[in-house]
Amino acid sequence: MRTRYAFLAVLALGASVACEKAETRVSETGLQEAVNFTFNGSLGAFETKTAIDEAADGHASVLWKATDQVSVFDAEGNNCLFEATAAGATTTLRGTLVPSSDGTYYAVYPYAEGNTVSGTTVTTTLPSEQTVAAPGFADGVVVSAATASDRSFSFSNLASLVRFTVPSSVTALRSVRLESMGGTALAGTFTVSFAGTTPTVASTSGGTDAVTVAKGDGTALEAGNYYAAVLPGSHQLKVTLTDLDGRTAVRQMDAPQSFVSSHIRSIGTVKDDTFYQDVEFVLGSAAVDGETAKTVYTGGLPAGTYAVSMLFPDGYAHRGDKAIYAISPDFSFTVEDRDGIQTIAVAKEDLTARHLLVRSGDNLQDALDAAEAGLDDIYVGAGTFTGNFTMKEDIDVTGSWNDDFTSTVTYEPLKSTGGLTTILDGNAAGRVVNQAADFEQVTTWKNVVIRNGSTDTGAGAYLRKNGVLDGCEVAENTSTGDGAGFIGLNFSTVTRCYIHGNVAGGSGGGGITRYVVSYSVVDGNQAKGSGGLYVYAGGYSGESVERPRIFNCKITNNKAVNDNGGGVRANRGSNNPLPILYNLLVAGNTATGWAGSGILVNAGCVYNCTVIVNYTSATQENANAICNQTNYSTDTEKGRIQNCISYGNWTAGKAADTATQIYMNSTGGLRNNSTSANGMWAAKSAYQYVTGKDVTEQFFTDFAGGDYTLSAAATCGANGTLNGLSGLWSILPKTDLDGNNRLNADGTIGRGCYLFQH
Repeated sequence: MRTRYAFLAVLALGASVACEKAETRVSETGLQEAVNFTFNGSLGAFETKTAIDEAADGHASVLWKATDQVSVFDAEGNNCLFEATAAGATTTLRGTLVPSSDGTYYAVYPYAEGNTVSGTTVTTTLPSEQTVAAPGFADGVVVSAATASDRSFSFSNLASLVRFTVPSSVTALRSVRLESMGGTALAGTFTVSFAGTTPTVASTSGGTDAVTVAKGDGTALEAGNYYAAVLPGSHQLKVTLTDLDGRTAVRQMDAPQSFVSSHIRSIGTVKDDTFYQDVEFVLGSAAVDGETAKTVYTGGLPAGTYAVSMLFPDGYAHRGDKAIYAISPDFSFTVEDRDGIQTIAVAKEDLTARHLLVRSGDNLQDALDAAEAGLDDIYVGAGTFTGNFTMKEDIDVTGSWNDDFTSTVTYEPLKSTGGLTTILDGNAAGRVVNQAADFEQVTTWKNVVIRNGSTDTGAGAYLRKNGVLDGCEVAENTSTGDGAGFIGLNFSTVTRCYIHGNVAGGSGGGGITRYVVSYSVVDGNQAKGSGGLYVYAGGYSGESVERPRIFNCKITNNKAVNDNGGGVRANRGSNNPLPILYNLLVAGNTATGWAGSGILVNAGCVYNCTVIVNYTSATQENANAICNQTNYSTDTEKGRIQNCISYGNWTAGKAADTATQIYMNSTGGLRNNSTSANGMWAAKSAYQYVTGKDVTEQFFTDFAGGDYTLSAAATCGANGTLNGLSGLWSILPKTDLDGNNRLNADGTIGRGCYLFQH
């Protein structure tokens, strides 16, 4: 048979039944006896009976089958069995009955012992379990009725047919169950009225709100069109599909629809990806199974759009026993399958938030692959997620959520570290987090631990344009080349991160940035050179380069094992803008080279940094804590070291009070810095403002204890200069390292990374 896809097809039944032979016998008691009758039957145009022919003039017609059985009620109300003898549009019906004196007969298909007649009303049953042997519908479910006063029947179909299609790609569908969400009768015992010209369903008694289509042997439904027969009426259907493994998939209509006698209504094709992991959901607007809203169902949701009002009891959509999206109470959503991963796409207007939730044991990369840019972000709970993860543009990832995903941590490493519960572990088998291409949309990974990466460069994280790490711990990553903790290219950002214990064979143990690192702690990292951070002004060929900057950070206890720049190093490519180091505490770092145990500036500007107790093992006379080696004469802005406090840094073989604290060897300038006596040296400079060379331990709150905030007596923190800084406020914060207003009440600025009010 050729399949038709019309949404609504007329389905009608007619049979002309003529009495070929009528013989009346009279018994000895005078009562009439049943005699053999033979009827010739034919179907009317496009009317329906038992077997569908979908090729008939574009309509769906139903044909007789041989052995079809019909109830004919005789003059005494007997239920007489008549049987079709041939298949097709016409047939012959044979049986016995007591003839009616006026020739009036009532008939109903299919025959059943329980069929009865009372006056002009016939009672019959539509079965709820509809067993099929092949595509089509079950025997005896297309209930039809007719009346005749001239020994000629014209049958009318009473049932409505619900069609569903099983494609050849679906091989494990065992059953399809239709259920009325409003409790209306779909099957069961009902009465047929012949009061009008056409028999109609008059009432139901003992009705059921569900019908099931399945094969009798429990095997799968093969490919083809199937039909469930239901009583006419206004029904809102829930459809449950069950596969051979017992998994279920559920979909439902968003409102009641009209099911008309002798008509077919299609509910579509079973999808290839029907059976997903279980999804828990709640119907929020209609009574279900005798209960009101919040009745919980568990089953797979097949692909499709669901527009009913639903309410998830905890405010989340679920996959199995796991909440996957935070949603508003009333919403519409679409279920999709993306490469085998079930996702629920909720309309934007229905969202309080749309978060794909990932718990311990889930696959984070699968969630990233399934997420939809511009709509989804990802929340990750506590646990260790092992692997190498690729960022996806416009899909933000936030970790360290509590068990019910109602709160996460506020991570501020300048105040305290610890508390992150989501760990991304590279298993020493590659980069942990990778941004493979530039992003047009800012994409943030937040509140996760990035650890145990191992590769040639950027072992912890590799960021490109618009990639952001916020509130992360980047720890214990190793690279054979540069940037063990991270590499951040032009227009990438690292903020509020704790970067520690990373080891690089090249430069940048903690990391390398071409753009911004802020409000972070960089501690205990190691590299051949630039043990803590390396900031470099450079970009892709032909790309504009923004000024890179590191501000409001603590850079402590890092080590350059075979070169300069123990804490931080700044440099640039030819004619690129000068990097900026601003509001940094640089303390306890070491270097084996001759320059910059704390800060080495090959090219750049250093403002308001406090550089304390850094050490170099070099023995050169000019070994130092801050250095500016070179500058480019073509640049209109010269490198400078300004408003800094440098104290207690020392060199092998020299006392701290005689070691060079600040060194300048360029055409730039030293402006308003404070050091110990004899602690500043410049090879050439027109701006050797060396006032305040009187720093002592008493100027710090607790020098021995490592608290380098300024005490009330710290005159070394006064008399900074805004020259060169006032034009940078748009890209620098106006707060010091503790979050205080950077400027004094009179609009002046002090020295060092901590505020000194005067």
